[in-house]
Amino acid sequence: MEERTMDDYLQRLKERLVDQYQHVKQHRSQDPLQESAIKGYMEAGLVTGIANADMLKAVMNQAYKKVFGTTYEERNKSASKTNDAYENMQKWIQRRVH
Repeated sequence: MEERTMDDYLQRLKERLVDQYQHVKQHRSQDPLQESAIKGYMEAGLVTGIANADMLKAVMNQAYKKVFGTTYEERNKSASKTNDAYENMQKWIQRRVH
């Protein structure tokens, strides 16, 4: 896979995740259409081999940190919707690659 194509894919994924996390931060809820689109985009990356689960997780952490100022792992666990958005994506990745 061409390096530029992979970089472009990961950058676009990060932009989509940042938009989703900003929505969660502002509205305290997920945008279900946006979440479905992101999952489809991640699925396409996995199926085509342009990305793997570790890459997706790294980009998710980068986007999360950009919006919330900390990585998900650094953030205290709570029952907030901000955690739910990240956890839903993580669970989806785990189900998809295993």
